Amino acid sequence: MILAAAAAAAVAAGALASPARAQEPVDIEALITEAMDEHAIPGAIVALTSAGATSTYGFGFADLDAETPVDPERTRFPIDSVSKAFTATAIMTLVDDGMLDLDTDVNEYLDEAEVADTYPGEPITLRHLLTHTAGFEESVIGLLAGTGAGDRLEESMLELPERVRPPGEAYAYSNTGLSLAALAAADVLGTDFGQVLAERVFEPLGLDHTEVNTGTADPDRPLATSYALSGGEQVAQDRGAEDDYPAGGIIATAADMGAFMAYHLGDGEPLLSADALAELHGPQFHADPRLPGSALGFHEMYHGSTRLVAHGGDGPGSHSLMTLVPGHDLGIYIAFNADGADGGAANAAEEATRTILDQMLGATAEADGPAGATAPDTAAEAAAGTYRSTRMNESDYSNLFLAMGSDVTVAVADDGTVTTTGLSFDPEVDEQHWEPQGDGLYREADGSRLIAFGTDDAGNTMLYNGDGAYEHLAWYERTDVLLAAAAAGLLLLASLLVWPLASFIRRRSGRPAPRPGSRLALVLAASAGVLSAAFIAIMAAFLADTDKFILAILEGAPIVPLAAIPLALAAVATAAALVTVVLAWTRRWWTTGRRVHYTLAILGAAVFIAVTEYYHFATAPMQLF
Repeated sequence: MILAAAAAAAVAAGALASPARAQEPVDIEALITEAMDEHAIPGAIVALTSAGATSTYGFGFADLDAETPVDPERTRFPIDSVSKAFTATAIMTLVDDGMLDLDTDVNEYLDEAEVADTYPGEPITLRHLLTHTAGFEESVIGLLAGTGAGDRLEESMLELPERVRPPGEAYAYSNTGLSLAALAAADVLGTDFGQVLAERVFEPLGLDHTEVNTGTADPDRPLATSYALSGGEQVAQDRGAEDDYPAGGIIATAADMGAFMAYHLGDGEPLLSADALAELHGPQFHADPRLPGSALGFHEMYHGSTRLVAHGGDGPGSHSLMTLVPGHDLGIYIAFNADGADGGAANAAEEATRTILDQMLGATAEADGPAGATAPDTAAEAAAGTYRSTRMNESDYSNLFLAMGSDVTVAVADDGTVTTTGLSFDPEVDEQHWEPQGDGLYREADGSRLIAFGTDDAGNTMLYNGDGAYEHLAWYERTDVLLAAAAAGLLLLASLLVWPLASFIRRRSGRPAPRPGSRLALVLAASAGVLSAAFIAIMAAFLADTDKFILAILEGAPIVPLAAIPLALAAVATAAALVTVVLAWTRRWWTTGRRVHYTLAILGAAVFIAVTEYYHFATAPMQLF
């Protein structure tokens, strides 16, 4: 019923579209309403800038309960990570004014925050931060736990993620990196970055309905409600302020996004010089020059051999994509206010953008990458195995959840074709097939996307797809192997349950009891088993609603540290039980067979604890103190 109402409102809301000032050979209303209907999305905004004119559109509901239609001039949507393009633009105005330098140690600009000297002689610079090559590990716990106060940005940057690779070596998308760059700009000016955005971007461009989300309602400038499907119903998502707002905390209307794109398609005035704008959009980092890379605060994309600069945004119940084609004076912005069925909204924005590009630039059979680029010295042929995204955490329990969502398997056939599983962001696509193009480059069969294989500075095999980088894993680093080892260990421990059953059978049959052992040893083993099982049961209950669980982690709710309390106690019991293993052999408890069995069971418990602590679960309760 809600879906039907949203679809009907989407058609009716087409009348809210701004009068077209450019003749577009694409039916935006049909394209977007079809996507909304297919993916169960209540509302959308679109801005299309072409040949110096901008058209804006609003479709569907901004609020389902109030049946408020989307107004492209007044209804604001979260733009999420598209905020990074605004942040980079503001920072570049300071570079243009000579107040910042892209290649200076960022510590030179920071007041209280400080980047650790993990790699002496290799400081992190603004260029690294704006291209996601600073080498930080990913940090997601508490990412959305914002308070809304502008001065909280500095506080959130006082404990930076670990540096896990030298700067400039590999691409690893980082919200922290963009926020740290913003803090450097704010510290240089002696203000908060929200003021920097307002004075250097929003006000000069006349973006009257664009601001950092403070979590305060404004009836004159409404914010669309964000929705997620749960049990077939659209459930409103709480979208408050974020501490790391430079990375994803801006809200804007379709009209303001059109004006922002029109600015970027111009000559730089009034914010930047033409040279500074060209630097902002220009290629900065490529893992492989035959694939898309990074600009400053933008990603490269390709439509055939036509270069685009773009940025997507994803948040709880909101998804967007801004695409600029500077050489063709074309800008496209699409945003939805829901995750959609099976999380399809993000892909719907990409698919709609590609349709518009096909119709306005012409469909192309070329591969999506720069024409004529040559293979780097680090190019390598595809290697079978499991690969893991460089956007990874090694310091807290998010390690497991990030690994489970980012591992990619690669299979190589005898004819050289490659099959990947887990590389696509489309939930409807599992496997992708790739045909060799030579020198480690592969093109998707019946498609235009490219991937490439290479080696890093340490000689490790890497997989690149333009959107990210993936490291080849040794067999013992694979998530499935580690989780299988944990399960096997717990089953070994559980096998001690046969002892009381065997004792019962002995008593019933009148057979003599086995050689006595230690009651304490058995109590410790039982405690380790019960506590470990309790941890698994609690986590299974949390994971029953995956979306809610992930949101709780992003908001910093201490559900995992609380759930891991029994696991921490199990670790203590297991450590004590390991001592009793030694005593069992030295004091000759039980029969030899039972001593062997007890030893294997406690070693199994130790393996289970070791694997869970590899993912930092056993020590997670320490975060509560």
